[in-house]
Amino acid sequence: MTWNLPVWLSLPWVHGLLICALTAAAYAGVVQAGFVVDDHPLVLYNQATASLSQLGRLFSEDLWASADGGYASGYYRPLVLLSFAVDRSLFGGAPGMFHLHSLAWHLLACLCLHRLLLQLLRPLPALVGAALFALHPLQSEAVVWISARNDLMAAALLLASLVLLAPTHVRRWRLAAGALLACGAVLSKESALLAPLFLLCLDLARQGRPSGWPRYLCLLGAAGLHLCLRSLAGVNSAALPPASGWRVLLEHAHQLMALYGGLLVWPWPLSLGRDLGSLQLAWPVLVAGLVALGALICLLLLPRQGRRLASAGLAWSLLAWSPALLALADQGLVGERYLYLPLAGLGLAVAVAAQRLRGRAALLLLLALPWLVLVHLRVPDWKDDIAIWSAALRDTPSSYVEASLGHVFSLDGRDQEAGEHFTRAVLGEPPRLEVCHALATAAGRRSDPRASLRQTDPVASRCAASGSFRGQRATWLAMLGRWEDALAVAEQGGDPQRRDELVLAAWGVVSGDCARYRSLLMDTADPASATAQLQHLLRLGGHAQLALGLGQGGSCSAPVPAGGAGP
Repeated sequence: MTWNLPVWLSLPWVHGLLICALTAAAYAGVVQAGFVVDDHPLVLYNQATASLSQLGRLFSEDLWASADGGYASGYYRPLVLLSFAVDRSLFGGAPGMFHLHSLAWHLLACLCLHRLLLQLLRPLPALVGAALFALHPLQSEAVVWISARNDLMAAALLLASLVLLAPTHVRRWRLAAGALLACGAVLSKESALLAPLFLLCLDLARQGRPSGWPRYLCLLGAAGLHLCLRSLAGVNSAALPPASGWRVLLEHAHQLMALYGGLLVWPWPLSLGRDLGSLQLAWPVLVAGLVALGALICLLLLPRQGRRLASAGLAWSLLAWSPALLALADQGLVGERYLYLPLAGLGLAVAVAAQRLRGRAALLLLLALPWLVLVHLRVPDWKDDIAIWSAALRDTPSSYVEASLGHVFSLDGRDQEAGEHFTRAVLGEPPRLEVCHALATAAGRRSDPRASLRQTDPVASRCAASGSFRGQRATWLAMLGRWEDALAVAEQGGDPQRRDELVLAAWGVVSGDCARYRSLLMDTADPASATAQLQHLLRLGGHAQLALGLGQGGSCSAPVPAGGAGP
């Protein structure tokens, strides 16, 4: 059975409009989305993107150098920073317009892929492959997260370059334009440096060998420009992941592949909060995901010409995904955006299979209907930080998500809720011990030391290695008059804020040994502040008279500065 479509519906330009219309409809809700996670330091509060007058600065420094709390990331992506600068210049702090700008790049990437597929396949299969890339819900993280615009820009410019350079023999203007677009791609994200390999995959699939060397020289020239500008800007290579990161990646490799395989077939739930350390799939889900991923190998059983193109698509996907291994081993975060460009290669492989179905390939387009619904349901989660991490906790609960949500509540001044999430993060598996300090800080902002102790008691043993956590608890114990317990904690030392020394100095005043108090004052840049803190500690700890007389000769006297008189 074949479907007889109206002639006008078979026109390639109509297919392009259809892809754009459906994709825009699916992502219409982005106008209500906000700034989340990295958007704040990288986009909204980045000094380099505050004005278009700093154009030279964008091309002369690391991606994160001028971000709020910036550091040397090893990434050189000036065109992405330029796009943020344009947004801030035109739209100020209106996130909806930033999101529409990102959506425009996604639509451009979809049109370019569709055009590339039309050079390789018939119109209907090309539409199927482009629709998979445009509408698969896995793409939503890259499309809706403003900070992930680098994926969109690099893919759109790379695909546009390949459209121009795909023919074996091309005119000079196509070479020049293709080289320019390739330059834009590599200046948007480093993964576009793989462009020559993508072109090689297409050549091997179509004619069994590479040819048209000027095309490759254009792409290699773009890579050379990137490396040259990067060197002039003094941007070093990103640090390689630690050995421990690679071990975690290898331990969870089968679960990672199963997760991606399952999400390709059943893309729900989607979450920003998956991390390798917490990735534990039930065995039925694990098997199903690996089977789904393995099913792609069946595309290699197609007849010769189809097999070559399908192999090219799968190789493209694997090559485009390979840089994500560095990020996975380094940060341990399972990003859905890592599949953005790989889905272009998968779109080619699926389009080849759809071509074998002839007119029945139109049935595959029905998959777009549930995908539209899933994207529509996903977009509201990106309203703000609390919404995105609350959704992650709902769909993929883990100690990592608990810690992230705790930080969000802490920044919002909601210390009680922050402390609850930090506590669950420390008690979870694997325990997130790095939040012990944040938990103590959130609990310390409460006015009741007894309540602060109660909140941190459940994690006291697990956070025992944190000097700042111990220093804060020693202070609370002293405030409650539990000096013996306070001393036992404070004597372990290691608090970078020296609260443990303050407790020991206070007890020295109580016991008549003023040596610690004098040593503390001699070793601090602000003796008056240290004395005030110690007086506060003594007063709450049941020694108000000692606090009153401290530094006035009634108890311990302050040390005499060298060359001057005492107080």
